[in-house]
Amino acid sequence: MLFASLAVAGMLLGIGVIACLTLSRVRSALSRRTATRYGRLIKRELENGDVEVIAIGLTDAGVRTVEKTYVAKALAPDLNDAFKHGQTARIEL
Repeated sequence: MLFASLAVAGMLLGIGVIACLTLSRVRSALSRRTATRYGRLIKRELENGDVEVIAIGLTDAGVRTVEKTYVAKALAPDLNDAFKHGQTARIEL
C-alpha cells in the first residue's frame, strides 16, 4: 500500500521516468518561455542505468529563464547526438 501511495504522489508531482527522452521534448519545454534563446543541457548517468538530463533555458545575455530535470531510461538518437560524446551540450531554440 505504501508503494502505491508513493507512486500516486510521484505522478501528482510530475516525478517519473521517461522511456525515451527526445530533443523535441526538451526544446518544447524550454521554448515555453519566450525570452529563452538557447538551452544548456547537462547529462548524468545514474547508478540504476537511467539517465538524468538537466535542461536550462537561457536568454541571449545568458540569464536563466527556466530549468527542467528529466529522468529517462534512454535518450533518443537526436538528443544523444547533441551531446557529442560529452556530458554537456548547447542547443538552439
